[in-house]
Amino acid sequence: MPFWIQGWIEVCSHEDTTDEYAWMSVLNLGSLDLGGEFSEYMFGLSKRYVSEDERAYKAVAANRDLPSNPSKCVREEMIEIKEHELKYGSGEIGGYTYAYWAEIKSTLSLAKDIDHSEWNVVFSLVDCLQKYRGYADDKIRLIVWWNW
Repeated sequence: MPFWIQGWIEVCSHEDTTDEYAWMSVLNLGSLDLGGEFSEYMFGLSKRYVSEDERAYKAVAANRDLPSNPSKCVREEMIEIKEHELKYGSGEIGGYTYAYWAEIKSTLSLAKDIDHSEWNVVFSLVDCLQKYRGYADDKIRLIVWWNW
């Protein structure tokens, strides 16, 4: 059984992307089926990758933790996760990491033989955000983690 990938697409309309409140959540990724090869290749989010002895390569954006200034929705979800871990213990959720659209976009051409599954929904949404809202590659990021 693969990991369930959770996370958010975030955008920034501020000039200063480092500001504490610069990023806004756009889409909760938890309802999509994002497990599979691309999750492993890009973010290191697979049981095989996490077990280390079965890694075939180094993922592009694995184990970065959360960015220093996540959106309000991500901060709220982290509080819920901490409360869950206090009640039931840790180990069910992990692998927090993120990547900017520029990194993901450049990786897509290298990963063209990888089955993107429902990641294609994410990629289409990001294309729409850029086309209709004008967000630059460095003003869109994905924050993701696994849930056992």
